[in-house]
Amino acid sequence: MKFSTLVQFLKSKPWHWYLAIVITLIAGFIRFYRIPHTLMFLGDQGRDAIIVARIFKEFDPVLIGPVTSVGNMYLGPLYYYFMMPFLWLSYPSPLGPVYAVALFSTLSIFLLYSVGKKMFSPVTGLLSAFFMAFSYSAVELSRFSWNPNLAPLLSILMIYHCWKALKQPKYWLWVAVWFSAIIQLHYLTLLTGASAGLLWIYSTFLTKKEKKDIKKFVTSSLLSLLIVLLSLSPLVLFDLRHSGINYLAIQSMFTKEEIFVDKQANTFSQTANRYLTNVKSRSSTILVNLNLGSQQKLGMLLLGIIFITLIFLIIKKKKQEHQNALLVLLSFLIVGIMGTAAYQHSLFTHYIAYLIPVVCLVYALSLRLIIKTLKKWSIPILLAVAVGYLVINYPLWPLKPHNLFFNTKQISAQVANLLNEDDRYEIVLLSETNDHHGQSYRYFLSTTNNPPIVRDKGEIPNTLVIIDEEKKVEDVAQIPIYDIVVFPSKEIDLFFENKDLANIYILRKE
Repeated sequence: MKFSTLVQFLKSKPWHWYLAIVITLIAGFIRFYRIPHTLMFLGDQGRDAIIVARIFKEFDPVLIGPVTSVGNMYLGPLYYYFMMPFLWLSYPSPLGPVYAVALFSTLSIFLLYSVGKKMFSPVTGLLSAFFMAFSYSAVELSRFSWNPNLAPLLSILMIYHCWKALKQPKYWLWVAVWFSAIIQLHYLTLLTGASAGLLWIYSTFLTKKEKKDIKKFVTSSLLSLLIVLLSLSPLVLFDLRHSGINYLAIQSMFTKEEIFVDKQANTFSQTANRYLTNVKSRSSTILVNLNLGSQQKLGMLLLGIIFITLIFLIIKKKKQEHQNALLVLLSFLIVGIMGTAAYQHSLFTHYIAYLIPVVCLVYALSLRLIIKTLKKWSIPILLAVAVGYLVINYPLWPLKPHNLFFNTKQISAQVANLLNEDDRYEIVLLSETNDHHGQSYRYFLSTTNNPPIVRDKGEIPNTLVIIDEEKKVEDVAQIPIYDIVVFPSKEIDLFFENKDLANIYILRKE
């Protein structure tokens, strides 16, 4: 691009575009700031990195993604293939996918501004980008590699194309693409399908009765369904080869396990009361805690403002385009609240990460309405108070250095130095994380010339490495963990003490 062309391009942009760029750059600084020193690199991250490294090192493609913590079913493999080029570029360091997540999280800020501007107004887009830039959960999830962490970006794209699809049916194909992607990040994102389904039903009433319009709508709907089914084909193939593991897990979720069924409620009245209590709790979690952290004093006031704002906007908006935008937003928000209220387990942040941009848009609409009702001189005061509140109450712990990543790497290097060339070893980790397989250490050791054994390939260890982070038990060889129990020798052949880090024990067959 020529310099004159660039200057002309910049001159053509409105003031809010420049502000959005500034907000995005600030968000990028927060997301990239000292990532290695604050990185969460635990069992899940180590496991994912090992699997992805095998894809490009051993040409071993996968049909499934990570296993869920609740329900014991497998997600789709999309996140592994997202990780692959970035891990390949940074290998053997696992930081490539981490920086990729931070980059896409930063880009999602400007994307939310663009979507908010088109669906509502430039000011709404700016405010929503501002809220997401400093969102407690958005920042936390942007600073390490994990499959749910891309959900906010895909959610923004899905919301936008749902809105476009209400006017032009061809955009249902894009909705299907984003839905197919987002459900591979966490199974609770299936609720986005319910939101899109309700909007699709609503769109049938908007479709003109002319033959050509009906044909376009039906064709787009069928092709969208085909896209979703094709995206599920890897999981179907995996199930066909492994006795229907996923199918049985899904069946168990709705029958045997108390995941969506409250078996403690004996009557319809008890079930209804418990559900309504959950709706209130989930509303507070999603609309307040998700982006602001635990702010009990602010909670009821904020919920009241949001409720009044949405009712006012629903009544006030006359244009079909604005009504559609509100309807899309409400469908994602209400289905999210009602759906998670039926969920009987703890609701962690990453389960509902897809709702972060939804809530930011709701905040923006509420603040926009307040600004419009106040005098102009009060706007900078209101924004200053909002910024001050965020700065004072902002949870800085995701940015505080703890050097977990470097410590894990250092201990892995110590283990590698203590091993002999003929050691075929297994790893056991004693840690508060309960990751007995030590997947984070296993990843670093898998990048050495003497990697740990792979039991799936039938390899048998002659050496056992015990990494003790807890330092609570004197005789670690007697701990009732399977790999320790079945190892034939209980004599410590080598002990390496780390005063500030984990101790290392090595057992060898006699």
